[in-house]
Amino acid sequence: IFEWIDTELDDSQVDSIILWAAVVQNVVAVIFSLPSGYVIDVHGLVSVFVASTLACGIVSLFTFLMMLKSTTVATLFLGPGIIIGAAKAFAYTTNNAMASVIFPPNVRSRAVGVSYNLSNAVFGGLGPAFSQLLLPVSILGPGWYVLVASAVSLTAVASFGEMLKTTS
Repeated sequence: IFEWIDTELDDSQVDSIILWAAVVQNVVAVIFSLPSGYVIDVHGLVSVFVASTLACGIVSLFTFLMMLKSTTVATLFLGPGIIIGAAKAFAYTTNNAMASVIFPPNVRSRAVGVSYNLSNAVFGGLGPAFSQLLLPVSILGPGWYVLVASAVSLTAVASFGEMLKTTS
């Protein structure tokens, strides 16, 4: 989200606020990483991943809806900065736990590395380009892009559902 917002709103003098919102998001993700392990142990791996992935997708779309009305500090900090930061922490920790279930130990390191880098290239690296391409279709294009990426993640978890439920 922050990569695209920065390029889109560069002329409106909010780029420094966006950078601070990105910092807030990463700090919140670090803070929530430790308690997320406990929540995963209590509520199960799949349910926490589904909740955090849905939160990322829905809040991203909601952030762009809020930006249609105004671009205030509260819009950028409360939406993506804090809520997505927390959801991102839960999603990242569940990814690591799921990788240990899905891949056998002898290929786990390579499999996690390939899947992580491939997903970052497709969804992270091309995210700003896809978001920009979606703008003529809808002003909410970047939010829809994150929502579609969340749906892809949920589909992947559904395909491994039975394997992952045994660990929850």
